[in-house]
Amino acid sequence: MTIAEVLGAAGYGTYLSGKWHLSSDLHTPNGAWPTRRGFDEFYGTLEGAGSYFGTRTLTRGETNIEAEAADPDFYYTDAISDNAAGFIRGHHRDRAADPLFLYLAYTAPHWPLHARQQDVDRYAGRFDEGWDVLRGERMRRLVESGVLDRGWAISDRDPAVPAWDSTDDHAWQAARMAVYAAQIDRMDQGIGRVLDALEQTGRLANTLFVFLSDNGGCAEEMPVETVRDFITGFVAFDETTRAGDPVRPGNSPEILPGGEDTYATYGREWANLSNTPFREYKHWVHEGGIATPLIAHWPAGLGTEPRIVHGPHQLPDVMATVLELTGAPYPAQYQGRDVLPPEGTSMLPTWRGEQPPDRTLYWEHEGNAAVRRGRWKLVRKYPGAGNCTTSTPTAPSCTTWPARTPRWWPTSPPTTSAGRTAAACCPASRSWHSTSGGAAPCPSDPLPDPPSPGVRESGSRHRPAGVSGPVHAAGCLGCSVAGVAGCLLPRLVGVRCRRLVEPEEFVVAVDQSVEGTASGPELADRVVAVDHER
Repeated sequence: MTIAEVLGAAGYGTYLSGKWHLSSDLHTPNGAWPTRRGFDEFYGTLEGAGSYFGTRTLTRGETNIEAEAADPDFYYTDAISDNAAGFIRGHHRDRAADPLFLYLAYTAPHWPLHARQQDVDRYAGRFDEGWDVLRGERMRRLVESGVLDRGWAISDRDPAVPAWDSTDDHAWQAARMAVYAAQIDRMDQGIGRVLDALEQTGRLANTLFVFLSDNGGCAEEMPVETVRDFITGFVAFDETTRAGDPVRPGNSPEILPGGEDTYATYGREWANLSNTPFREYKHWVHEGGIATPLIAHWPAGLGTEPRIVHGPHQLPDVMATVLELTGAPYPAQYQGRDVLPPEGTSMLPTWRGEQPPDRTLYWEHEGNAAVRRGRWKLVRKYPGAGNCTTSTPTAPSCTTWPARTPRWWPTSPPTTSAGRTAAACCPASRSWHSTSGGAAPCPSDPLPDPPSPGVRESGSRHRPAGVSGPVHAAGCLGCSVAGVAGCLLPRLVGVRCRRLVEPEEFVVAVDQSVEGTASGPELADRVVAVDHER
C-alpha cells in the first residue's frame, strides 16, 4: 500500500504535486496512476524527466494539461510549488477539520539543466575555482558543521575526472554548475512558499515536514554525438522550443546550458563534487549513490532546537515513522487482497537520541547490490566488482576486497572479521533479494578472503591516520526520494515490492526531541513529504 492509501483511509486529505514516474502507460488512466493509488488530488508529470519549460505529460487529476506549459512564464518547479501551496490552502478551506498528507515530488535538479536566468545570475563566479578546490572547501564545511566527524578523509578524485587545472573551457564548466545550483535555489524558494501556506493556515507547528533525497549526484553525460539516443530512451523529447526554435541537446562548450533551447547535464565532474566525500554516483550502491540527507521538522513533537543525528535508516522507515506518529492502522487486507506487513522501522526513537536498531540492511539497483550488518557493508558493483567496507559514526571505510571474480562469497572458513560478517550476511542477502526480485550482492561463486584490516588495495577508500575503528556512512549534502523503482507504488512506500527495489540510507538532521511526548493520532495531524530528484 502507499502512504496515501493508508492515510486516506484514516481520514487524511491526500495530495501529490510533482513527479510520479510509476506508470508505464502515460496516456490512459489506469490503476498505476496517482489518483488510483490513494491521492485525492494530483498535479504533475507522469514521466520521470523532461523540459522544465515545455513540460510533457503534465496532468491534473487524470486530465492532460500540457497546454498550460505553453504559457511563456511557465517553469515546472514553480508550478509544482504553487500547486502544492494551493492544495494546502484548498484543504484548509474545504476540509479544515481533517488532517492532510502532501507528497511534494520535485524533478529539480534532474537533467536537463534548465533554470530561470535571474537564478543563474546569482551564481555567476561561484564555481570558478573548480571542482578540486571546492571539494576541499565542502569537506571542511561538512566537518565544521558536525555532519562529518573530524576523522573523515575525503575520497580521491574520481579517476575519470581530470584535474580542474588541466581542463579547458572553465567558463562553460562553471556555467554548468551555476545552472544546477539555480535549479536547487528555485526549488528552495518554492519550499518556502509551501511552508508559508502551512503557517498561514495555522498548521506548521503540528506538521511533520520531511525533506530527503532519492540518491547521490548523477554522473550521466550527454555527448552531442549520441545524445538523442540517450534522451529518447528515457523521455519524450521535443526537437523545438515552445516558440519553434531548435533545441540543441548535448554537453558541449559550444552550448551554454540553462535555456529552453538546450538539453544538458552537469556531468561526472560536478557530481563528484556533489558527493563529497564519497565515491561513485547515482545507480551505484556505494555511499556516493545511496547516502543521502534527511531533514525532519515538527516543532510540536520534536521541539525547535536543531540537532544532527547519525544513524542508518532506509526509505521503508518513512512509512513506519508515519504509522507511529499518526496512529493510522496498516491493514492486513486492502480491496480484497492480502497485504504484506510494512518492513520499515520508525525513525522517531533515533530522532530522539536512541541508538538505531541493530538490523541487516539491503540495497539493489541495476545489478549493483549491497548488504550491511553492523559496521560492515558488502558491495557488489555490476558486473561483479566487490568491496567489503566498514562503518561507524567516526571515520571512513578502510578495507576493500579486490574484484577477482564476478560473483563472490568468502572462502570457508572465513578467518577475518570481514569474512565472518560476509558469511553471515550473504545467506540473508540472497533470501531478501529472492523475495524482492533483485540481484544479491553475494551469489554462490567463491571470493578470496579480504586482506587484513588496514591493508590498502588499489582503488580502495583509505583509513585516515590514527583511526583504527571502522566508519559510519554518513550522508553527503544532496537533495529527493525515489525508493522503489519499477513498482507501481509511490516512492514513499512501506511494503516489499516484487520487482527492483532500491531502499536508501541517509543522515538524519532533526529538531531537538521533546521528552514525554505521547504517540498516537494527536502527535502529528499533518504530514508533508518533500522529494527532489538528482
